[in-house]
Formats: sequence, C-alpha cells, structure tokens
Amino acid sequence: MEAVCGRGDAPCEVAALAAALHALHLYCAALAAALIICCAPKPPAWYGRVSWRGQNARGVASLALLAVWALGAAAAVLRASVRVSLAAALLAPAGGLAAAALHVALWSRRAAAPLLYLALYHLLAAAAAAARIYQHLHAGLDVQAIDLHIQALSFIFASIVAIVDCICFYDEVTKSFYKNCKPSAAPTQSVHNVAYEHCDAHFYSKITFFWLNPLLYRGYETPLESEDLGELPEKERSYKHYHKFNKIYKDQVLSKDELKEKQSLFRCYIRMVWPNFYLAGILKLFSDVMGLVPPLGLAVIIDYIAAPPAPPPAEPVTVSEFLNNGYVMLLILTLALIAQALLSQNSTHLVTVEGTRLKTALQGMIYDKCMRLAPWAASMNDVDEESPLLSATQSAQAQLGLLTNLVSQDTYNIMSCVWICHYTWAIPLKVSAILYLLYTKLGVSAIIGTVASIVLITPLQFYIGKKISDNSKEIAKCSDHRISKMTEILQGINVIKLYVWEDLFNEKILNLRELELKHLNKDTIHWNLLTFTTQASTILVTFITFTAYVFMHTAEGLTAVNVFAGLALFNQLTVPLLILPVTVLMIIQAMVSSKRIKEFLDLPESNNVQEDEDSDDAGNQKQKTNVFNEAFIDHKPEDEDSFTETDKIDNQAVNNLDNDNDSDDEIPSPTIDDTQPLVKFQNALFSWGIRNDNSQIEVDDLDIPPGKLIMVVGATGSGKSSLLSAILGEMYLERGSVTWNGARSTWYAGQPPWLLEGSVRHNIVLGGSWCRRRYARVLRAAGLRPDLQLLPGMYLLQGRATGLRPDLQLLPGMYGQVQRNLTLLS
Repeated sequence: MEAVCGRGDAPCEVAALAAALHALHLYCAALAAALIICCAPKPPAWYGRVSWRGQNARGVASLALLAVWALGAAAAVLRASVRVSLAAALLAPAGGLAAAALHVALWSRRAAAPLLYLALYHLLAAAAAAARIYQHLHAGLDVQAIDLHIQALSFIFASIVAIVDCICFYDEVTKSFYKNCKPSAAPTQSVHNVAYEHCDAHFYSKITFFWLNPLLYRGYETPLESEDLGELPEKERSYKHYHKFNKIYKDQVLSKDELKEKQSLFRCYIRMVWPNFYLAGILKLFSDVMGLVPPLGLAVIIDYIAAPPAPPPAEPVTVSEFLNNGYVMLLILTLALIAQALLSQNSTHLVTVEGTRLKTALQGMIYDKCMRLAPWAASMNDVDEESPLLSATQSAQAQLGLLTNLVSQDTYNIMSCVWICHYTWAIPLKVSAILYLLYTKLGVSAIIGTVASIVLITPLQFYIGKKISDNSKEIAKCSDHRISKMTEILQGINVIKLYVWEDLFNEKILNLRELELKHLNKDTIHWNLLTFTTQASTILVTFITFTAYVFMHTAEGLTAVNVFAGLALFNQLTVPLLILPVTVLMIIQAMVSSKRIKEFLDLPESNNVQEDEDSDDAGNQKQKTNVFNEAFIDHKPEDEDSFTETDKIDNQAVNNLDNDNDSDDEIPSPTIDDTQPLVKFQNALFSWGIRNDNSQIEVDDLDIPPGKLIMVVGATGSGKSSLLSAILGEMYLERGSVTWNGARSTWYAGQPPWLLEGSVRHNIVLGGSWCRRRYARVLRAAGLRPDLQLLPGMYLLQGRATGLRPDLQLLPGMYGQVQRNLTLLS
C-alpha cells in the first residue's frame, strides 16, 4: 500500500482498496457468469419460474448505480493526474456490468447461492463509498465537490441492492430447507409454451423487451403461425379480466349512492387499470423530464466549443465545472436519451396492456349482457336520433349492427382513451416547461411566438377535430347499416341464389359501401390537414419568435447558443401540438362510447322482470338465482371418452336395464314441499315493450301446481307462446305480480330445437352428473332407442338426423327429475 500511495495518505488508501475490490469482483463475476451459462444445466420444467422479491426495486437501483459510477468515471477523467482514484472510478462501472451479468445468469439458471456473494460485493462497495465520504468531509470539502455527491448516491443505491440480495438469499435458503428445493405442486401451465413472458422475465430483459427476441428471430426465419405465439399466461386470460371488471361494476351498481344516475363507467375503468396505469404516468413524467435534457445540454456543448480551453485547476472537480464540460455533457445526453427511450417505451407498454385488458373485459360484459338481454329492453329508449342505442322500431338486423359496433368500435375507443389519457396532463405540463425554458433563452419574444402560433393554429386544429368527430359518427351509422344489410343477405343467401338476385343486392351493398367510403375519404383529408397544421406550427412559431427577437433586441444578441437551443426546444413542441387535438378527440369518442356501453349494460335482463317502484306488489316478486354462463372459460367435459366408447356404454346401459336395481346409482332427490305452486300470477299484465299497448297478454289469477299436465289450447296468435314467455320472464310486467318457487328448476323446449353437436349423451346430461340407470330409463321412456340405432354412429348426433332433434330436446328435462321441475313445451 505504501508503494502505491505512500505513507499516511488515507484517501489514496481508501481509493486503492476500492479499486482492488472492483478488480477482484470483475474477474470473479465474469468467470462465474460464464461458467454458470456454459456449464450449469437448465432448470427442469416442474421447477417453475423465479419469484425473488424486490426485483423491480433492485433493478432500478442497480441501473442508477451504474449511471452514477459512469458519471464518477467521467469526473475522475477530468483529474487524470490522480492515478489511484482514476483506476477505482474506471473499474467501478466495469464491476457493475459484471454484477449485472452474473445476476442475469443466476436468474436464468435458478441458482440462488451466489446471491450472497453479490450482496457482499455491493455491501463492500457501499462501505467503500461511505469511507470516501468520510475522508472528503475530513479533508474539508464542501458540497460543491462532485465526488461527494457521487459517493453519497453510490452508498444509497449499493445499499439497496445489497439489502434486496440478502432478502432473496434468505428466501431461497428457507424455501430449500422446508421444501427440499422442489415445489409441492406441478405448474398448471407449460413454461415453454408461453410466448408472453414479460411478467416473469428478468428486470433488464423486461425493460429492454429482450424476452421478445426469440419470437422475433423465429418470425425473421419463417412466417409466424398461431402456434408460435403459444398460450396466454393464466393471469392474462380473458375470463380473469371479465370477472375482475364484473365485480367492480357490480360493486358500483350496488353501492348506496344517491346519485346513481350520474354514475359513470370511468370509475370502473380507473379501478380496473390501477395500479399499472398510475405507474405508467410516473414513467411518463420522468420520460418528459429526460426529454428536456438534450436541448439544455446542446447549449452547454456549444458554449464549451466556443470557449477557449483552460488548464484544469488543482482543486477537486466542482459541480459547475463538471456540468459545463462538453464531453461530460455528451455523456449525460447519451444517458438521458437512453433513459427517455426506456421510460417512454415501458410507459407505453403498461398503458397498452391495461387498455387491452379493459377492452377484453368490456367485450365480455357486452357478450354476457347479450345473453341476458330482455326482448322488450329496446323499448326502454325513446325514439331519438341522438340516442346512442337503437329504438324498438328498428329491425333486429340493425340491432345486430349496433352490438357489432359496441363490441368492436366502442371498446376500441375506450382502449385508445387509456392509451393516450396521460397526455391530458403531460402535454400542458411539458408545454409550460418548454415555454419557461424558451423564456430564459430568448426572453419575451419566445412567449410572443408561441402564443401567436397557438392562437392561430389551435382553433383550426380543434375545428378539424370537430369535423373528424362528426364524420366518425356518420361512419359509425353507415357501418351499422352496411353490417345489418350484409347480415340480412347472408341469412337469405339461398333465396338470393335461387332467384338470381346477386347483381341487385350487390349493387345495394356497393351503394352503401360508396357512401361509407365517401366519409372515410373525408376522414383521411381531415387527418392530413391536421398533420399539416401541426408541422406548419413549428415553422410559424420559430419565424415569429426570431422576428420578434430582432425587433425587440439587437441582432447581435441572437447568438448561436440561443438559436440552436431555441430550435431544439421548438422541436420539442411539435409532438405535443400534434397529439393535443387527437387526445381531445379520442377522449370525446371514449365518453360517447362509454355512454353507449353504460346504457346497454343498464338495460333490463330477461331473467329479471322489470320492477315498478310505484307498485305495491313489486316486493312480492321472487327471483331465481341466476347461474352465470361461463362462456369465456375453456370448458372441458368431465367425460373424456371418445364417441365410440360412449356409444358402447350407452348401449350397454339400455340392454342391462332390466337387471339393474332401482335403489342403486340414483341421483338424490331433495325434499321439496309439493303443495306450493310452481308459478303464481296475480292480476298480471304483460307486453312485449314498455308503454306498448299492442301485443299484450293479461293473466288475472293463475296457479301452476307441481306434478300436473296443463295444456294451453287456442287459435294462432291467441297468446299461447306469449304465456310461456311471460312465465320465463321474457315479457315486460306492466302490473300485478308473478311469484316463482325458488326451490324449483325450469326446463324450456322451444319450437326450433337447440342441441349441441356431439353425442346424444352429451345433449342429455349437459355437463351434469352421470347416472347410468336414469339415462337408460330416459331413452326407454321416450321410445327413442330404435330410432337412435338407425343412426350411422348409433349415438353420434349428426346434421342429417333432423327428425330426432325435437324429441331429443325433451330428454334433458326428463333426465333432470322432471317430476320436481317446471317443464315448458312450446
């Protein structure tokens, strides 16, 4: 030590120890990372993924530590005469890179033991930084010394990394002790079949999107197929987001808020996208701050080039000298641009993911509402051209076009609003900061030029945005009309082909398409004008600012520093001025779409008879608990046998029917009071639409007892099917009350049979419990066994077996203990 620093030079000895620490770590970490990557086997599939705590905090701290050490190396280069300090400063970033490489290797190979080594290294680095801080303070350095700030930041970030590594090492040791390094349960999903690995990737791979490179390489070599995308992670599946949003929506609907009519879906949106949406806002804020560094650094670089070089002083590097050095500022600009790119892309990724999740959840809500929607729901809206929903006078095909737009366009508008929502506060904040910086460089002339440009261009942009909004509404109407006509044509394509009407309907569709293309062409012209005005605003504000500066000041005051810095700041105004009108437009469209979706979700459902709050009998209505149709979950039948094996079992069950014991293998029947009626009507009046005097049916007093066969006889159009619809709750209750027996179940067999493609057994059991004897008795009671034996696959239901479909529709009700249920046969 004396040979390097001499006797009694404590600061030099501390720097020498720090240099030795980083050099030794550089060698050991690089060698260990190479050995782990090359020699350590990959973990087995059952091991699962790494779940180390605090990796985001560690990653941020480690990147910040690398940046601080890089700035420390730049500060040491300015005083290159101090050899030991220069060596320590240059070895520190290299050691940090080696530590990052080793941590990535440990993550990929699931090796936890070297975490203790990384923790000790960062702990010793923090101790070296603390020792150097003590030496600087003992030497009497003030806060103007840049090395004092660098060592303080190094101590903070190195301590954070060391603490997180110690916690992770403790967790791994505890897990190994209690679980013998093997998870107790196998993973529910194949690790290698998941392409979206963002949530489980290493922090460095996550922020740089390096985890996406294998998929990009595969797409570069061969065209990507759907199999290459793999499965979605379990947490990203659509039913997960649907259930989350559905719970949030129901909590808001059931909340005891007096102003329920003013409730908005935006509250649900905020709760749905939290907290990643707010994290994206923080990243957006820091990204905009990093974006202001290049214009300011450009002025420093120009000043440094213009000023004559001066010999470096003997005292330590100060903050002012450090920031005014052109080469240091070039390094700062490089780090700032890298940080801006990382922050901006990760912010965009977060809002994109949350917007997509919200869109998926809304599509699930709309789909589920379509399954529950009452036939008389459309009549709840008044006939108004400005209404987001269609009125009852419009056709079913037009309603289908509306639902198509709700699922596609309206959910897309809300997703786009989530994507650009942060611009609503980021644009004013960024413009204000740029105006202040322009004022410091060019004085009042910058404010004059900017304000003049905003006054001239912004109203024109908002006018164009209003035209785009109005034109978008016309496009939506034309799209609804075209989709409805196309649906009608596809439904009647056989008749059109039979009568050779292809040219006639083709002309009608082309006319509708021409009208839609006319509005689309207008939309393209409006967007081009909006882009042109934005690009012209930059030139206009620059011209007005420099002209005003020449008239208000002397021409000699317009130096190269002010000109280039002003141009760089003016260029920063281009993106906010371009995005501002688009942001306002998208938010307006999202508000309109949210209103449309909310009104649709507020429509009554068929299994809930509309209650009249003014009626005294409204409280007497009883509802059956509705079972949610989990249409979004990948359903797999309990029985995995093939159709051939199922046929053998079915045939054997019927043949051995006489040899079976009736007491065995029966579905248990609950004890139910048979004296209570299944359905009870009291002075009830139903209609197919609210405030609709036509197509009404009145039931004064009717009790439907259990265990009885009741036949409704009448002429065509007398209301037989309407009575069944009233029992099912598909008609609007104008007055009176309807009481259902909640302990009973209901089975409905309509005129058009509804069956699943598959085996007869699947259509009878419908996912319920399999009872062999009951299944055989149902087939014998219906007398369908001889008919089923005539099928090619015996029990395989095919499209040609149309004559059996109405009879098969009755069997699920018989299988489900029809003597205790209400069965409606239309």
